[in-house]
Amino acid sequence: MTKQSRFTGYVPVKNLVLGSPAVKKALSFGALALVSALAGTGLLYGQTIQPPSPPPPITPIPPTMPPEASGYIPTLPLPSSAGLPAVKGGALGLQRSPKSVVKKASYRFGTDIDNYLGVTDWQGVEFEKLFIFLGGDASAGNGEVQAGFATKIGANHLGLYYSGNFADGEGFNNDSNPEGTYSRGIWKNNLAILFGSSGIGGIRFDLLFNPTYTDGKTGGDGKLTSGQGETVTSLQWGKSFGDLTPKVTIGFQWPEHILIEPNGGQKMEWWDNARLGLQVEIGYKAFSADYQLTIDFGETGKYDGNDYTHTGYVHNDLNLYYGITGKVDEKLTVKFQPQLNFQLYDHDGKYEYGGFSGTDPAGGLIQFQFAPIVQVGAQYALKPTVNLYAGISATLFNVDARGAFDAPGGTSPSETRVAALTELGGNLGVQLNPSKALSVELSLDGVFDVTDGTWNLDFGNLGGGLAVIFKPGAAGAKE
Repeated sequence: MTKQSRFTGYVPVKNLVLGSPAVKKALSFGALALVSALAGTGLLYGQTIQPPSPPPPITPIPPTMPPEASGYIPTLPLPSSAGLPAVKGGALGLQRSPKSVVKKASYRFGTDIDNYLGVTDWQGVEFEKLFIFLGGDASAGNGEVQAGFATKIGANHLGLYYSGNFADGEGFNNDSNPEGTYSRGIWKNNLAILFGSSGIGGIRFDLLFNPTYTDGKTGGDGKLTSGQGETVTSLQWGKSFGDLTPKVTIGFQWPEHILIEPNGGQKMEWWDNARLGLQVEIGYKAFSADYQLTIDFGETGKYDGNDYTHTGYVHNDLNLYYGITGKVDEKLTVKFQPQLNFQLYDHDGKYEYGGFSGTDPAGGLIQFQFAPIVQVGAQYALKPTVNLYAGISATLFNVDARGAFDAPGGTSPSETRVAALTELGGNLGVQLNPSKALSVELSLDGVFDVTDGTWNLDFGNLGGGLAVIFKPGAAGAKE
């Protein structure tokens, strides 16, 4: 089966420019202006006449954007069906934190992997000289690896972390469709460093470097080059004041650059998806909350010499958590956490292009989402050196309310949708602790999965993880 190129969508740009109603109207006005100019000089009638008034401004149709131009588009549980504007993006991912296989399997139980890079948790990680871990994740075929290291500098703590798959790529060449020829290189590499001190707390710096570089053809000798994907830098501070643990994170996603040079068509170049994120977290005993503000700076670019700007969006994300731990007997421990998630998205859809200004064809969009989430994890101490884990996470229901505003024509469609059990997943895991210096974690992910009410029991989609913790200098078997 011939693979469908992602870049065949660029060819219709030329058709749009030549054949759209707005362009035909503009050409008609141009011809009228030319005739009027000739009339004003007397070349047509041998006399000077008053030219007609210039036509009123018309709302142009912006060039058709390739998929990459729309930035990060999350998978929403309730896509719109009322002709509302699309949601352009969500909360900015500020960090890639190490996650233990135990935490992934049980949702609620963690190990030193989860804590050694935490700005308020690093003091709980015990080791003599070094802490080292290596891990891999085969879930969904992502093939990512992660590695971590920590050491002590006097009374201070230094932690390093890497996750990614080094490099990936793909290419496509269809001789019968040269417009579909492209090659792509993908780098998924994330780095983080933590410095912890009992006096100032923890300070962490993250670099999320996941760009996608693409070279392709858009028609004939037309070319497309883009440097996209996620390139984020962030800085976080946190400190533990007994039961009170505040954290503050600020991060910036650098803009993506896309250049399209169609053969015989208009050149298009723009910068998109620059975003600023600010997150505040606070924990007190069993209660915790976090709020994140994401500001998208929109798009700027040039289309055939005309400047183009498109406003960005604002996204608010609030989460409330409460953790409960219960010990059933000497071997079985259960942790339960309800979570409330609130999201508010606002995008006015305004743009300026070639001296004109207007609103997107579907108008601006405001969206509110609410979802209660429940996570349950269980730990069973099979032996002093073996722990078994199981976990379930469920989004009980999702409320999605959307409304358009300032749409051309004065229409303001809206819709509210409610769906039950939009997500449900379960995992299994095991932790082996043969000695104080060595720990091995394994998981089986996706034992069952429900998305938007559809059950998925396809064992071909199962994934898993493996992590090994090594603490040189520690000796002796677990008692």
